Amino acid sequence: WPDVVAGTLTIQSFDSDSFSFSGCATVGTAAEHCINTYNVVAGVRTLVNSLGAVKAYGNCCNNVINQVVATRKNCQAATTTTSTHTPTMTSTLSMTSTLTTTP
Repeated sequence: WPDVVAGTLTIQSFDSDSFSFSGCATVGTAAEHCINTYNVVAGVRTLVNSLGAVKAYGNCCNNVINQVVATRKNCQAATTTTSTHTPTMTSTLSMTSTLTTTP
């Protein structure tokens, strides 16, 4: 039966951005941890934004599936860099990790 673990993650992005888990990474600290500690050669799941940029990592790429179930945006005041005003936005993601096992 499925075991579900929920969590939240806050990341910086831009207004109207969206997020999903897509693919796996085999390089980097999180991937090396999955490969070396758990022998999961596929590495770690990647959380990407609407532009395809990797924003964070999920669980190891095994039978645990990550899913973004909700997002909440938190706009902050615009910051000034040179003569450009750049709004900063963070998104708080609600995620689940589901492990499916045979009863």
